[in-house]
Amino acid sequence: MREFSKLMIAAALAAGVTAPAYATSPLEKMLAGESALQGEQLEKAIEAASVHPFGSKLNPVRAHQANGQRAYLARLRCDDGTALQFRRRGNVGRGPYMNIVDRYQVRCGKDNATLNEIYMDLYHKGYVENASVPGYSIVVANTDEVDKPAPKPEPLPTPQPVPQTVPIPAPVNPASGQQANPADAT
Repeated sequence: MREFSKLMIAAALAAGVTAPAYATSPLEKMLAGESALQGEQLEKAIEAASVHPFGSKLNPVRAHQANGQRAYLARLRCDDGTALQFRRRGNVGRGPYMNIVDRYQVRCGKDNATLNEIYMDLYHKGYVENASVPGYSIVVANTDEVDKPAPKPEPLPTPQPVPQTVPIPAPVNPASGQQANPADAT
């Protein structure tokens, strides 16, 4: 039953289903892109979670939707200053803010040998995190850009057709040194 609920939430989010403006249940709030906990309850939960390492399951990075998660991870830097590589590995159930928490696998290093996990909660509408998880640095976000859509990527160039046959030059007349015209052969 628990897995079914998770699948239904994921399917509803993927389909763009939103909750009514008067969302009251945790599920309705998550469907609206909001944290199940609000106001003073959320503040208390944030304070309680802060005793755990930032980015752990018990103190996940808060973000606004999946785009916010990816934007946060794209701003993190490895100890050598390079951007890390990341991949979502699924959700791990309910976190300290009563929302579903996602697990990301992150890699650093020239050979991507350094492997870590960062846990994130995407149900914090409008929130942009500027603190880095331990072991990483971060490029601070311009919060004026938060609600702007991401720029569209440059279109790929149109592939050119590959010739099916390679043209073969007409034979050269040894007497004149000019190319022979196949029409003159008749």
